[in-house]
Amino acid sequence: MTTPFEDVTRRMLSNLRQDLRDFLHVVCDDQDLDDALREEAIGAVFYGLTPGDVIPDSSNPPLGYVDDAIALRIVLAEIEAKAPAAFERYRDRLPDLCDTLHEDLDSARAFLGDVYEPFVERVRQAKDLAYKGKTVRDAFEDPAFLDEEITVLSVKLAFKDEAVAGAARKVSTLLPQFRQKLTKR
Repeated sequence: MTTPFEDVTRRMLSNLRQDLRDFLHVVCDDQDLDDALREEAIGAVFYGLTPGDVIPDSSNPPLGYVDDAIALRIVLAEIEAKAPAAFERYRDRLPDLCDTLHEDLDSARAFLGDVYEPFVERVRQAKDLAYKGKTVRDAFEDPAFLDEEITVLSVKLAFKDEAVAGAARKVSTLLPQFRQKLTKR
């Protein structure tokens, strides 16, 4: 018997390669989106690229990408709340993300419990990250930079179905890592 978050994890990891690319080209490149929200969107992409995220990507792929998938959804929900017209424009172009957004975040919230809000705050702070010497603001000026980086990352995100299923079964092992990195001492 699988848990709801295992099912969500399986879907998020299976779709992450395309979701990340679509998120970049639809949301991050949206010139009509408020600059502060675009910074958060680009920050979510930076979050997924930087080695200092909550769950290290390299330690156990594809399991290490669960936090990256949640980060995209957190920012998309922020856009839905603050710029509903923009979110509605994205529905047709990001159906996999938009149609299950609330289910995914409700499941993540239930899984993470008291560390969900600290994780949301960590994702919001990602707009202050730098990656390969570039800031989020630099990515505004050089969108090709992120496109190239996501193209490289996409190779790593080509997960086999068996690996995704195995990662989903092990997702409960991530909670101690979330707690360790997000709980104030």
